[in-house]
Amino acid sequence: MSEYGYEFYMQECNSKGQPLTDTAPKRLEQDFQGLRYASIDGIEAFGAPKNVYSESYADADRLRVYAPADIKHKETTVTLTLYFVGENRFTSLDAFNGYVKKGFHRYWDTARNKWFAFYVKDELKPAEQMWHGSTPYLKMDYKLINIFGRTFDVENQ
Repeated sequence: MSEYGYEFYMQECNSKGQPLTDTAPKRLEQDFQGLRYASIDGIEAFGAPKNVYSESYADADRLRVYAPADIKHKETTVTLTLYFVGENRFTSLDAFNGYVKKGFHRYWDTARNKWFAFYVKDELKPAEQMWHGSTPYLKMDYKLINIFGRTFDVENQ
């Protein structure tokens, strides 16, 4: 559990966001030694609607719009910032990178109680390699492609 009392999870899923039944959720700060959650940015974003259409005619007095009841969203990018701390930071980093680069995953936490499904497209390289006092750490920024372009309530997993 983080110092603020929240838990951060990931689980492998299929391209429809459904958890794989043969995989258990990973508690990030417990299952990857030395991993520390720092922040997540873009989790609240909604992608642009992709099934809404509009037409404009020169002789019309208004815009014609088709907007279905169930709006689908374009993908968004979520930035997850993690620290890998201590002597085993490179081992933990390699283990997490190997895990997160493989296929699709779900992310959720107990702070927001929202989940989203994602994949990692970009290269993975440390943003910082530093020492804080006598403790070495690596800072990593992960660009997660949110395939649904929005989040869902954890209760509806």
